[in-house]
Amino acid sequence: MEELLQTFLNWNLNGNQGTSSSHNNNNHNNHQHSEPSSHEIFSTSSHNTPLTSTNPSREFPRSNLNTQVPTFVPRSDLYSPSSPNYQSGRNSHHDNDTYILGSSGVNSVLPLRRISLAQAKGLISLLAKDWRGSQFLLEILEKNSTHENVEKIFNEIRYHVIELTMDQYGKDVIQKFLDVCNEEQRTHILAHITANLWNFVEIACSTTGSFVVKKLVQTLETRTQVSSLMVALTVNFVTLVKNERGYHVILECLNRFTVLVNKHIYFETIKYNVDLATNKYGCHVLQQCIRISDGMLKKTLIVDLLEKSLMLAQDLYGNYVIQCILEQEIPHVNSVLAAQFEGRYVHLSMQKCSSHVVEKCLEFFNYIDRSKLILELVLSCHFQQLIQHELGNYVIQVALRVSRGRIRDVLVKAIKPHEANLRNNPFSRAIFSSKYYKHRSTF
Repeated sequence: MEELLQTFLNWNLNGNQGTSSSHNNNNHNNHQHSEPSSHEIFSTSSHNTPLTSTNPSREFPRSNLNTQVPTFVPRSDLYSPSSPNYQSGRNSHHDNDTYILGSSGVNSVLPLRRISLAQAKGLISLLAKDWRGSQFLLEILEKNSTHENVEKIFNEIRYHVIELTMDQYGKDVIQKFLDVCNEEQRTHILAHITANLWNFVEIACSTTGSFVVKKLVQTLETRTQVSSLMVALTVNFVTLVKNERGYHVILECLNRFTVLVNKHIYFETIKYNVDLATNKYGCHVLQQCIRISDGMLKKTLIVDLLEKSLMLAQDLYGNYVIQCILEQEIPHVNSVLAAQFEGRYVHLSMQKCSSHVVEKCLEFFNYIDRSKLILELVLSCHFQQLIQHELGNYVIQVALRVSRGRIRDVLVKAIKPHEANLRNNPFSRAIFSSKYYKHRSTF
């Protein structure tokens, strides 16, 4: 690989200027743009012949002729939207992408697939922000992640962590790096991301940054690392939980760490539980907290919600939280909900959100509370309306399915008089064709 690079460099220095100049003029005419960059990138020929320019009137400026710092410019920069060749450049970007590797003031064009990690020294943070460059680094981290290679990459990205985290290609490199790095390197990346606690929320809520933070959650091992992350998460917690990307980070923590480790998340959730219950994303976090907590912590999460249960049952997102509470099958909690909803079941059964809650009540209430619910529906003057209602009919179907013994017989007997008039109704005919309606209970 080094011999190949040296051949290119020697070719540039030793006398193929005439051919190169002629070829370059043609290439320049095909790819004109307003202001050439400091280091131009040229399309190679079919034989990958390197090109240089010796035309004094059109010589491309080189700002670092007297430095030893390598330069890197993606070929895609050659094409601008105003260029007539912009579309052709876009089409060939993934197949023939090339990069300048400058050394000792001499620029040479080299296909990326021929660059080794050693030759890319000083360019890795730039490579990570380009599509082809990121693929090059990902391949190394996946197939050749030796201690030496990981260390070389770390030494160049360590001061660009935030920049790469917020980049569409750089985030992939950081994610893969977190899979193969050691604890010291992972701690360094975590420290950079959480250095400013207010900026951390912005990172976790961004399209690219949320992926990196989730990968951090998945890979952190030491207690110190997890504690640092938890402190960052609890700053402006509500903003994070209510964000369409940020709430995924919280869910990742709840699923990976123990209840004790996540105690700060639970404390914040308890503090803002009603507010989170009525939010599109916050309700997901609240439900997960209810599901995986136990004992006194679960009761504490639920107690404030019970006081607002009637309002939450009719809310677009809050109804999912009430359903989640019912599914926990905590006897005294379900009894409190039965008392809250008593006398309102018909009204709740004909609303879009709360009808689902009534169905869950029928499924998870004890026999006594379930029987009271069914009797309230049957004895209502709106029972016929309920049977043919587009939402209420589902409540009746569930009631038929879950009821047993005499209470089912009462329900079937109440439905029977309406069969002749409502059998062809598009909403109620499912009730009359149900096997639970056709066959009397034998319990």
